[in-house]
Amino acid sequence: MKALSRLRALGRPFWLLWTGQTISMVGTQMVQFAMSVWIYERTNSALSFAGAIVASLLPAVLVSPVAVSVVDRLKRRNVMIAADSIAALMTLMLLILLWRERLEVVHLYVFTAIASVVSAFQGPAFEASVASIVNKGLLTRAAGAFGVSATALGVVAPSVAGALIAVIGLPGIIAIDLLTFVSGTMFVWYAFSLAKSSSEKLKTGTLTEALRDSRKNFVSALGFFKRDTLMLALLLYSMMQAGLIAVSVSLVVPLILEKYDAQTLGMVLSFEALGALAGSMAMVWLDMPERRMRIVLVCDAIVAACVLMVGLVDGVPGLCAVEFLAGLSAAVASSCVFALWMTRVPESQRGGILVLTSTSTMLATASTVVFGGLLVERVLKPAFRTEHWIAEALGRMVSPGEGQAVAAMFVMCGLLGLSVSMAGIAMRPLRDMR
Repeated sequence: MKALSRLRALGRPFWLLWTGQTISMVGTQMVQFAMSVWIYERTNSALSFAGAIVASLLPAVLVSPVAVSVVDRLKRRNVMIAADSIAALMTLMLLILLWRERLEVVHLYVFTAIASVVSAFQGPAFEASVASIVNKGLLTRAAGAFGVSATALGVVAPSVAGALIAVIGLPGIIAIDLLTFVSGTMFVWYAFSLAKSSSEKLKTGTLTEALRDSRKNFVSALGFFKRDTLMLALLLYSMMQAGLIAVSVSLVVPLILEKYDAQTLGMVLSFEALGALAGSMAMVWLDMPERRMRIVLVCDAIVAACVLMVGLVDGVPGLCAVEFLAGLSAAVASSCVFALWMTRVPESQRGGILVLTSTSTMLATASTVVFGGLLVERVLKPAFRTEHWIAEALGRMVSPGEGQAVAAMFVMCGLLGLSVSMAGIAMRPLRDMR
């Protein structure tokens, strides 16, 4: 009863908002999975698949530092209306292209890039608008509710999409996405209509002044890292680990589709999401450890070992078990890293520093994903076809058959990730950070 009363304290507008976002995310996660399968089945290229990931990251890298300053000068609801309208229009255009059989991979790159820019503005506007619905003392609980729904959908959506794609194909999945988006948006706007009206404190000034504010925040963030070299070391370490993990995440779809079908891929990804849900729930119920960085380093080493094992394991049960452990360890590490940044970064500089860290991480991720795709397509696949010495060295570790080149890339990323984790453990100041 006590837990139920805590949930009720969030209020009816919040739960309408939560329902709308959850409904909308069902279609979004399903269409993301279906597009991944469609791209790889059309191109059979890890590099083409990596291109879609870069298209979703690079525009956000360029826009995010400016987006927050611009949103602060506009009405949040107007920003969200514009973002929702653009997203609905893009989904409808995508559906029309599919029905006319004119959809190409390059179209998906363009749509993904536009969606990345839109989300860079929509995210800050949505977060600021939630404060008008939820009391400040309940924002942490509200964030937890959104996190649980997102990870729970990550468990269900890939399996459902994997089963449906064989029946209704990509056009059917996109149609579901459009329906869930429209119905979810209705709940969201009803929630805002019930919320108490409050005057938004908007910053004044032109776009030029917004760009000037972004530059000031960037310079201030650089000054922080110049003063605190230990946090700079944490940033560099996080960028390296994020890049290596991103390569493996971008290649897990090609690896599994080389041997199995889309339904199997959905099941494996659902186990990864189930592990992430378990890790997130554990961090909600357990006290945050004092030696946070040690937990991060150990969990990152486990994730790297799981990446290595994905390249070595042959069989669906083994892949599911490894992905579950990877998802759980990554969720625990992510929670501890977030706590480190929140406790060690001055509140007055927090916004600018977090924007700098996120854009740096996204840039590192985009770069390594492209490099990984090029390495697989231009080096490893030709090496395995011609029995090059590289193939002979790596071929002893990975199982024979389809997907050897991608599996070898997982082995390399896993070994590099373990090396980075061991280097972090060897650095006592970094290891003892709390």
